[in-house]
Amino acid sequence: MKQPINIKFWLNFSLTAIIVLILPPMLMLGLAFYLAGATTLECTRVENSPINCSLNTYHWLGLVKKEVPLKNLVGARLERYNCSTTDADGEHKKTCEQLILETAREDVHPDLSNQLVSKIQAFIYSSNATDLKVRTIHWGFSLALILFASVWSRFGFAFLWNSRGIPAEGVTEGVDGEDDEEEETE
Repeated sequence: MKQPINIKFWLNFSLTAIIVLILPPMLMLGLAFYLAGATTLECTRVENSPINCSLNTYHWLGLVKKEVPLKNLVGARLERYNCSTTDADGEHKKTCEQLILETAREDVHPDLSNQLVSKIQAFIYSSNATDLKVRTIHWGFSLALILFASVWSRFGFAFLWNSRGIPAEGVTEGVDGEDDEEEETE
């Protein structure tokens, strides 16, 4: 005898599945795709004129580009500042660094690797170099988010499925609540 479909159960299950299984991974994937991209600094030096650069930031897997022109680049430095992290033992003070590009008018804080400061300085102080192109790729955190979203979906679905008392495939329950065993006939 078939049991009637429990509409309230399946509506509750569907709503829970959407809230727990679909929305968080979709938000994680959206953030991952937004962050996936790069920051590029392209500079050109023409004789007897200032160094002009273009700072390009790419988001959405490199499809969206934001370009900021930098006129008269005069220097690059690492700026040190106090930052703190919190762990189980409490707050710890430490010194962090950020790359700063100096123009004649302002300082710019690009999202470039701190390790590029010496390469940028070498270009600025070398009168023979005519072009510079450096890039920092931002994929690590995006890949971690994508991996976490896939793990969330997989284990979240298994947890939700089992927590609702939905039997696994091939398991049937008898009238008395015990599993029926199939008799083998020879």
